[in-house]
Amino acid sequence: MSVAERPIPTPDQQLQRRLLILATLFMLVYAAALSLAPAVRARSWPVDLRWQHWIGVAAWLAFIRLLENWLNRRLERHDPYLLPLTGLLMGWGLLTIYRLWPAAGLRQSAWFIAGAAMLGVGLFRLAPDLSSLRRYKYVWLTSGLLLTGLTLWLGTNPLGYGPRMWLGCCGIYLQPSEPLKLLLVIYLAAYLGEPRATLPAGQHPNRRVLMGLLAPPW
Repeated sequence: MSVAERPIPTPDQQLQRRLLILATLFMLVYAAALSLAPAVRARSWPVDLRWQHWIGVAAWLAFIRLLENWLNRRLERHDPYLLPLTGLLMGWGLLTIYRLWPAAGLRQSAWFIAGAAMLGVGLFRLAPDLSSLRRYKYVWLTSGLLLTGLTLWLGTNPLGYGPRMWLGCCGIYLQPSEPLKLLLVIYLAAYLGEPRATLPAGQHPNRRVLMGLLAPPW
């Protein structure tokens, strides 16, 4: 595609790009600080600098770039703040894990890449209006609740002590409360987005009507 044929970015896309540039600068500065931290602590250059976290930075950059392109092509009217804020929180958390526990950072990078790949496959297969998520909202909610309930019976802790909030097998651990957060958002958005019967003008909803609307989310 020639330069003349490229679509002109909308104001929201331009805003999103500026916010993503700021998030990228934050990630690069944070990563550079982690690399130079051993030299700063030792006040000497002949030390082992930290480089493993740049794997996570590279994965983060590739994921953000691909997702930005997909959103601009498929969802031109998407929220320009959502991707930069979400990306910043994901990258910040990833680098913080590297800072506290480098070995866990590598594992988290592997999970990040796997999650990004699953998201990419899902985005290309789902309809732009996410109608399939809305159609099966009760399935997603029930699955998340059942998965979380299993922790009461099969819960474990990777450290061997403390709260048993994970499900694990063969060295791979999953905290069910994390996907449950996303499933709850999907369910509430689908439920609250359903068309409701409107009351006649001047009539106020009684307690029974309000409970009928609020009971399912609770």
